[in-house]
Amino acid sequence: IGMDLHDQTLADLTRLSRKVEQLVQKSDLSGDALLPLSRSLQHCMQDLRQIIEKAKPSVLQLFGFAEAVENHLDRAVRDSDVPITHDLTDLTFGIIDKLEPTVSVALFRITQEAINNAVRHAQCSHISVRLQVQAGEIIIDVEDNGVGMPKPTRRIGGGINNMKTRARLISAKFSIGTGASQRGTLISVYMPVPKTLAETTGNIA
Repeated sequence: IGMDLHDQTLADLTRLSRKVEQLVQKSDLSGDALLPLSRSLQHCMQDLRQIIEKAKPSVLQLFGFAEAVENHLDRAVRDSDVPITHDLTDLTFGIIDKLEPTVSVALFRITQEAINNAVRHAQCSHISVRLQVQAGEIIIDVEDNGVGMPKPTRRIGGGINNMKTRARLISAKFSIGTGASQRGTLISVYMPVPKTLAETTGNIA
């Protein structure tokens, strides 16, 4: 629960706090300016209720993994008020939605925190999320074109530690490094497709 609160609720509240700070600097405030803030607070409260009830994120339950990630990506970028473009590619053939609920939720939380970090810290102009199945593994890549990882002498943040912990709990591999274009940051998660699922699916060779 603590990791969920950090990765989702705290991240949402941080973005809202920064938005409030921006609004305070304005001499005139209108209802139209406050409306997006009100809607974001409502979303945050709804997500917090889900965490308290130990339920899956509603959009993940109702629409599947890819749409849940895209929904969070859209919202994180929108609430940041930073001109960041983004895209999502789903090449999992629906396999990722057939995983055990605890596994899919853990993968979602890792992806969610990777997106949060890119929006908050990367100073990037683009975020790319890629979901694919290759060589018997589900691979999730979150890549940005920002400033890259901090120097090794700096302490690793709690968000990265949470992602690593979640990956270990579901027997997945976690890696973080430089993006393919030798700039920005690439966070990847490799989750073996369960044997029982692999036997009934022909798209993972």
